[in-house]
Amino acid sequence: MWHCRLLPGVRAGFSAAWGDSDLITSFDGFGVYRNPWKALSREQGESWVTTGGWFHIDQSWHNDPGLTSYQGLLNYFPATESTGSTVFVKGSHKYFKNVFDVER
Repeated sequence: MWHCRLLPGVRAGFSAAWGDSDLITSFDGFGVYRNPWKALSREQGESWVTTGGWFHIDQSWHNDPGLTSYQGLLNYFPATESTGSTVFVKGSHKYFKNVFDVER
């Protein structure tokens, strides 16, 4: 997984985002979800499928109030709205500070 950050397409995307090719990177982890279509062919059925999901932000306004990082996603298999995956909420960056103003 660590190697993925060096793939030419990944480097090109982050270089374009930052406008610079001198990059520092981290690899904090990865997520795996079980394919619901494969559950149909297994004895486990629906109990085998990953359930749940959540919207979250990986940067804190209190610690880093400006743009300090971009997070990437690299799928190993094709993903569409019908297969599920990461959700990007268009325009949500405009409300970044507001999320942290709400008491939880």
